[in-house]
Amino acid sequence: RAAEDARFANVVCSEEIEPLGTGGALANAESLIGSEHFFVANGDTLSAIDLNALYDFHSARGAMISLAVSAVGDAASAGNVMVDEAKKITGFREKEGGFTGFVNAGTYLMHRSVLAHMPRGMFSIETDFFPKMVGKVPMYAFLTDSSFLDIGTPERYESANKN
Repeated sequence: RAAEDARFANVVCSEEIEPLGTGGALANAESLIGSEHFFVANGDTLSAIDLNALYDFHSARGAMISLAVSAVGDAASAGNVMVDEAKKITGFREKEGGFTGFVNAGTYLMHRSVLAHMPRGMFSIETDFFPKMVGKVPMYAFLTDSSFLDIGTPERYESANKN
Protein backbone atom coordinates (compact mmCIF):
# COMPACT_ATOMS: atom_id res chain seq x y z
CA ARG A 1 0.00 0.00 0.00
CA ALA A 2 1.06 3.58 -0.55
CA ALA A 3 2.13 6.11 2.07
CA GLU A 4 -1.52 7.05 2.66
CA ASP A 5 -1.29 4.68 5.64
CA ALA A 6 2.14 4.86 7.24
CA ARG A 7 1.65 1.45 8.84
CA PHE A 8 1.69 -0.10 5.36
CA ALA A 9 4.11 2.21 3.58
CA ASN A 10 6.53 0.75 1.06
CA VAL A 11 10.13 1.63 1.78
CA VAL A 12 12.21 2.46 -1.27
CA CYS A 13 15.90 3.32 -1.11
CA SER A 14 17.73 5.16 -3.84
CA GLU A 15 21.49 5.06 -4.10
CA GLU A 16 23.20 7.83 -6.03
CA ILE A 17 26.19 7.18 -8.28
CA GLU A 18 27.76 10.54 -7.46
CA PRO A 19 26.96 12.79 -4.47
CA LEU A 20 23.85 14.87 -5.15
CA GLY A 21 23.13 16.31 -1.71
CA THR A 22 19.91 15.66 0.17
CA GLY A 23 17.77 17.47 -2.40
CA GLY A 24 19.47 16.15 -5.51
CA ALA A 25 19.18 12.60 -4.21
CA LEU A 26 15.42 13.05 -3.71
CA ALA A 27 14.91 14.63 -7.14
CA ASN A 28 16.94 11.77 -8.62
CA ALA A 29 14.61 9.23 -6.97
CA GLU A 30 11.41 10.78 -8.35
CA SER A 31 10.71 7.84 -10.67
CA LEU A 32 10.69 5.48 -7.67
CA ILE A 33 7.95 7.40 -5.84
CA GLY A 34 4.64 5.73 -6.51
CA SER A 35 2.26 7.53 -4.18
CA GLU A 36 0.70 10.98 -3.93
CA HIS A 37 2.27 11.62 -0.52
CA PHE A 38 5.62 10.15 0.50
CA PHE A 39 7.97 10.11 3.46
CA VAL A 40 11.61 11.12 3.27
CA ALA A 41 14.15 10.27 5.97
CA ASN A 42 17.68 11.61 6.06
CA GLY A 43 20.14 8.74 5.97
CA ASP A 44 22.35 10.32 8.61
CA THR A 45 19.62 10.61 11.24
CA LEU A 46 18.40 7.98 13.69
CA SER A 47 14.89 8.67 14.96
CA ALA A 48 11.73 7.14 16.38
CA ILE A 49 9.19 9.55 14.89
CA ASP A 50 5.57 8.34 14.82
CA LEU A 51 4.92 8.30 11.07
CA ASN A 52 1.18 7.73 11.52
CA ALA A 53 0.93 10.86 13.69
CA LEU A 54 3.00 12.81 11.15
CA TYR A 55 0.69 11.63 8.36
CA ASP A 56 -2.45 12.61 10.34
CA PHE A 57 -0.95 16.05 11.07
CA HIS A 58 0.00 16.55 7.39
CA SER A 59 -3.43 15.45 6.12
CA ALA A 60 -5.42 17.53 8.60
CA ARG A 61 -3.68 20.70 7.41
CA GLY A 62 -3.72 20.01 3.68
CA ALA A 63 0.06 20.32 3.77
CA MET A 64 2.30 19.91 0.76
CA ILE A 65 5.41 19.62 2.95
CA SER A 66 5.57 18.65 6.63
CA LEU A 67 8.84 18.58 8.54
CA ALA A 68 9.26 16.72 11.80
CA VAL A 69 10.85 19.16 14.23
CA SER A 70 12.11 18.93 17.79
CA ALA A 71 12.25 21.68 20.43
CA VAL A 72 15.77 22.62 21.59
CA GLY A 73 17.41 25.22 23.76
CA ASP A 74 20.04 26.27 21.21
CA ALA A 75 19.73 25.71 17.47
CA ALA A 76 23.37 26.56 16.74
CA SER A 77 24.37 23.16 15.38
CA ALA A 78 21.21 22.36 13.45
CA GLY A 79 19.50 25.58 12.42
CA ASN A 80 16.12 26.91 13.46
CA VAL A 81 12.72 26.25 11.87
CA MET A 82 10.51 29.27 12.51
CA VAL A 83 6.77 28.61 12.89
CA ASP A 84 3.62 30.53 13.70
CA GLU A 85 0.91 29.56 16.22
CA ALA A 86 -0.68 27.12 13.75
CA LYS A 87 2.73 25.42 13.22
CA LYS A 88 2.94 26.81 9.69
CA ILE A 89 6.58 27.27 8.72
CA THR A 90 7.44 30.94 8.27
CA GLY A 91 11.17 30.70 7.69
CA PHE A 92 14.52 29.11 8.46
CA ARG A 93 17.56 30.39 10.29
CA GLU A 94 20.54 28.17 9.50
CA LYS A 95 23.09 27.31 12.18
CA GLU A 96 23.17 30.57 14.07
CA GLY A 97 23.67 30.21 17.79
CA GLY A 98 21.57 31.68 20.54
CA PHE A 99 18.12 30.82 19.21
CA THR A 100 15.70 28.58 21.02
CA GLY A 101 12.97 26.86 19.11
CA PHE A 102 12.58 24.05 16.66
CA VAL A 103 15.20 22.11 14.72
CA ASN A 104 14.71 19.89 11.72
CA ALA A 105 14.54 16.24 12.85
CA GLY A 106 15.37 14.84 9.39
CA THR A 107 12.00 13.25 8.55
CA TYR A 108 9.54 14.76 6.06
CA LEU A 109 6.18 14.03 4.46
CA MET A 110 5.68 15.60 1.05
CA HIS A 111 3.12 15.79 -1.72
CA ARG A 112 4.38 14.51 -5.05
CA SER A 113 3.69 17.87 -6.75
CA VAL A 114 6.53 19.58 -4.86
CA LEU A 115 9.03 17.54 -6.88
CA ALA A 116 8.27 19.77 -9.87
CA HIS A 117 9.77 22.71 -7.94
CA MET A 118 13.09 20.96 -7.37
CA PRO A 119 16.14 21.70 -9.47
CA ARG A 120 18.23 18.87 -10.84
CA GLY A 121 21.82 18.18 -9.87
CA MET A 122 23.42 18.67 -6.49
CA PHE A 123 21.55 20.70 -3.86
CA SER A 124 20.48 20.60 -0.22
CA ILE A 125 16.81 20.09 0.53
CA GLU A 126 17.32 21.81 3.89
CA THR A 127 19.17 24.96 2.84
CA ASP A 128 18.42 25.32 -0.89
CA PHE A 129 14.88 23.98 -1.28
CA PHE A 130 12.82 24.31 1.91
CA PRO A 131 13.56 28.04 2.42
CA LYS A 132 12.48 28.78 -1.17
CA MET A 133 9.18 26.96 -0.64
CA VAL A 134 8.11 29.07 2.36
CA GLY A 135 4.95 30.92 1.35
CA LYS A 136 4.69 29.07 -1.97
CA VAL A 137 3.10 25.86 -0.69
CA PRO A 138 1.43 24.92 2.60
CA MET A 139 4.39 23.89 4.75
CA TYR A 140 4.08 22.81 8.39
CA ALA A 141 6.23 21.78 11.35
CA PHE A 142 5.21 18.58 13.13
CA LEU A 143 6.49 18.82 16.69
CA THR A 144 7.83 15.51 17.96
CA ASP A 145 9.18 14.62 21.35
CA SER A 146 10.76 11.49 19.90
CA SER A 147 14.49 11.37 20.21
CA PHE A 148 16.62 11.79 17.13
CA LEU A 149 20.33 11.65 16.65
CA ASP A 150 22.32 13.21 13.83
CA ILE A 151 25.04 10.70 12.94
CA GLY A 152 26.39 12.80 10.07
CA THR A 153 29.92 13.14 11.46
CA PRO A 154 32.38 10.35 12.27
CA GLU A 155 32.36 11.37 15.95
CA ARG A 156 28.55 11.27 16.29
CA TYR A 157 28.37 8.02 14.32
CA GLU A 158 30.95 6.42 16.61
CA SER A 159 29.11 7.71 19.68
CA ALA A 160 25.81 6.26 18.42
CA ASN A 161 27.42 2.86 17.91
CA LYS A 162 28.65 2.86 21.51
CA ASN A 163 25.16 3.53 22.90
